[in-house]
Amino acid sequence: MATVVVATQLKRVTECGAEVWANLGVAVGATLFVILLAAAVYNQWMTLDAIQADLGRQKDKLKKEYVQVANQFSAVYDRLDRRVAKHRAILLAVLALCAVGLALTWFIFWHLTSILPTACLQPSQ
Repeated sequence: MATVVVATQLKRVTECGAEVWANLGVAVGATLFVILLAAAVYNQWMTLDAIQADLGRQKDKLKKEYVQVANQFSAVYDRLDRRVAKHRAILLAVLALCAVGLALTWFIFWHLTSILPTACLQPSQ
């Protein structure tokens, strides 16, 4: 969805002007968005690591200290393990979609912007 929004904001550019900088701003903004989203995904991943480690400790403690009732809770821990795994899969899918979207953003940028933005830094003659 964001790639469609970005693609509609980019304009064809053949000479220096405000459109070059607008296109660059849109592409850089999309890049920053992906970087920040990747940081949020990383944070979620680390949170899942902590949750999974805690679940493992609890499960081990249950098996050692409460042997007689431990089997009653195995299904609960299995569901929680699957939930963590699903969440990880979703996070990976989000990152993959962001990577594809970002690649498309820059592809569209370079397809529509036929001059290098640095060429527009030269003073006018």
